[in-house]
Amino acid sequence: RLRKPTSGELRGVSLADVLQMQTDALITLIPRLSNPSLTATEVRQMDPADLVQCGGEIAGFLLTKRAKGESE
Repeated sequence: RLRKPTSGELRGVSLADVLQMQTDALITLIPRLSNPSLTATEVRQMDPADLVQCGGEIAGFLLTKRAKGESE
């Protein structure tokens, strides 16, 4: 399970990379946001489909309600 990040948890990653679901950005963020906590090694070993699903969820946290409505 992932939770919405705080601004501090986004440190060291490019928001553009997160929104583009760049693998390195996701490997950095998922351990910070997952519960139960995953390690970076565990994230690297994830099935690609699961990584994409997590990336989409994280990217969704960063969109405004208006932007979410426009994308539907």
